Amino acid sequence: ADTVVPLIALWERCLESQRSQSQDPVLHWSTLRDTLDGLQDSLCELFQCSTMQELIRRVFGASRSSQTNFTRFWRGMEEIMSSLRQHRQNRDRHMDPITREKVASLRKFRDAVLELPPQGRDGYSVWQLRLLYQDLLRDAQLLAERNRIWEVPAFWEDCLQNLPPDDEFVTEDEVANALLTWLEDAVKDEESEGPEGSSCFETEEPSPEAS
Repeated sequence: ADTVVPLIALWERCLESQRSQSQDPVLHWSTLRDTLDGLQDSLCELFQCSTMQELIRRVFGASRSSQTNFTRFWRGMEEIMSSLRQHRQNRDRHMDPITREKVASLRKFRDAVLELPPQGRDGYSVWQLRLLYQDLLRDAQLLAERNRIWEVPAFWEDCLQNLPPDDEFVTEDEVANALLTWLEDAVKDEESEGPEGSSCFETEEPSPEAS
């Protein structure tokens, strides 16, 4: 099954598990360690890390000491699942074409925004984000000429229209929270139709022929 919906659910469960310690929409590394505890030996071997702390720093990075936001969580978890070879063939194949293209475009945004150089302690300038949105809009328009899915360029056009002035700044965590909202909205129909209890770490059942 698609991994995006279970990953959103996992993020929300992780946040809920630490509510007594913090109300901020970021995960403590201790929460990540607890979540990945059963996979420690396999992951440390795959990523050639001696400790979980080293693995978490390498895979998830940090917008601040010992915490990670949704943008980094999403990319890090997909990197882990790809390395475990448990979602490469399954990822997004059950999504309808419009949802699949929206999620693909948001993945491009996720990866691109993590490469943006932060503007001091204030995070990103709106000007930086505007340039990124414009690039994503052009890519989406070119793709839509082939697949006729115009909802994606319409999304980025709307994002451009709603940006504040270019001389303002947004933090990395504010961008991460916006990304989570966009992703939840993109897959909301998939959440209601997807298989109950699906897990982002589940593996496929072997076919009768393989037994």
